[in-house]
Amino acid sequence: MKKQWIMALAGIALLAALLVAPAEALAAAQRGVTLFAGTLLPSLFPFLVASQLIAQSGALAWTGQALGWITPRLFGLPGNSALALCLSIASGYPAGARVVGELQAQGALTPRQARWASQLASHAGPAFIIGTLGTAMLGDSRFGFILWGCHVVAGLGLNLALGFFRRKGLESSDLSPHTPAKPLHLSDILLGVGKTLVIVGGTVVLFSVVLALLAHWGVMDALARAFEPVLSGLGLSPRLAPALLSGMVEMTAGCQSAAQSGAPLSQVMTVMAFLLGFGGLSIQAQSLSLMPGIALLPFLGYKTAQALVSAALTRAVLHLLPITQAVFYPMPTPYLPMTFGQLAAMAGFALAMFLIFYLCMALIVRFSGD
Repeated sequence: MKKQWIMALAGIALLAALLVAPAEALAAAQRGVTLFAGTLLPSLFPFLVASQLIAQSGALAWTGQALGWITPRLFGLPGNSALALCLSIASGYPAGARVVGELQAQGALTPRQARWASQLASHAGPAFIIGTLGTAMLGDSRFGFILWGCHVVAGLGLNLALGFFRRKGLESSDLSPHTPAKPLHLSDILLGVGKTLVIVGGTVVLFSVVLALLAHWGVMDALARAFEPVLSGLGLSPRLAPALLSGMVEMTAGCQSAAQSGAPLSQVMTVMAFLLGFGGLSIQAQSLSLMPGIALLPFLGYKTAQALVSAALTRAVLHLLPITQAVFYPMPTPYLPMTFGQLAAMAGFALAMFLIFYLCMALIVRFSGD
């Protein structure tokens, strides 16, 4: 009942804000649609189709059998969750969340394992980090590689640490490793992918509108002024406060604001690393929509920890590798369309790096006799 009242009040408040400031809401919705159509749709669609084909082929169960001796020792999860991690690292948040949702629906993960797997498969993709943040916003792909590397290492490191606790409660899943999922026609797969893309696009547009309305009414400015002393105490420029707050609602908008803040580049990248780890409420809403039954608070707590570790790691790396180059804006808009070849190359690079890591950890586990 309490949840229904909260939803009703939120709907009434949003409707009133739309009626009072329709022009700002329309402009924000148009920006959200442009972001989704120009950047997210081409980078997500091929990988979502691939993940659905893999899921419906029964490969999830085969993966669980093949990696059953590695993944439980590393992350305290069944082997089939490794596929969700691979797709998350290669293509971004929605693909990994989609696979976790499929595993849970098939009974291949218990509710507790699904909650843990939702944390394991929650990474931003290299196409967005290297292409959009590094090349388009910061003007140098090397910055994107630094952000992506720290982002992935932070996520894997956290899950390796959590694996010590997860292994104590590792349960057997209900799905036999040889049980294939019910096959679907291509039209069914495309409809499922389309539903996922509608969820992704809808949340991007919705939170873009909410963010614009909050900014129009001065709420974001007031919060930013209150937050400036905190940033100063952390050694960050107060000019990054608006970017940090807006990014916690919609990640891409916050990263763009950080790049345009005029703050030192190392501080800009630290804030970007935090936002990539946290994901923003928009991305968290997308992920949880694709993983029914996953509780918000544990997921939010993990994303906050991932954000802090990623920011600290990025700050440490930049301290060891000082960057003096100023932020460069190659063109007025930061969203550069990427070709399918570029997306495939970045995804392949991400998978290669992950497989090297996985192989090294597997060798360590095997020879340690754990």
